[in-house]
Amino acid sequence: MTYIVVLIFIGMCLQGLMTFYQVKSYQNAMGSLKGKGLLGVGYRRGFLRGGQILILSYDRNSGTINNCKTMRGITSFERFKTAEDYIGLSLSEIKKLAILEDQKLNKPQKTRKDGSKKVAPQKRGALLQAVEAIETHMKKEQRQKLHEKRREQQALAAIAAE
Repeated sequence: MTYIVVLIFIGMCLQGLMTFYQVKSYQNAMGSLKGKGLLGVGYRRGFLRGGQILILSYDRNSGTINNCKTMRGITSFERFKTAEDYIGLSLSEIKKLAILEDQKLNKPQKTRKDGSKKVAPQKRGALLQAVEAIETHMKKEQRQKLHEKRREQQALAAIAAE
């Protein structure tokens, strides 16, 4: 009985150690892409299939993806690799690919006997999440610029009123 407890404890320690190295790999991948553009991160959990973490780097000047790193797999031995397929594509092209990927990932909805559709929650893939994160960041920046512009106009109007 004590051998089983010791084996379970050793297994938990190994799992913790491998998780530590996987987190370090994630931090290194993020650090290598930081400063090269807007970052978008997406993930998809896998149960029997492997999960995925995807990091996109979007260059505003060229309007294209300048780097992409992905980690796919079941075990904690996986590390980030550069995904050459997405580099050089625009955000709209990537979004189209992401939607196609999600359609493959999600099963078609089943129709009930009464004719109504059974609504299942839609799983969003890692690629679509990363693209949406970049789009959200860009929209937030645009709103901030509009607010700054309005504040400047209000300040100029207040000065002119005096």
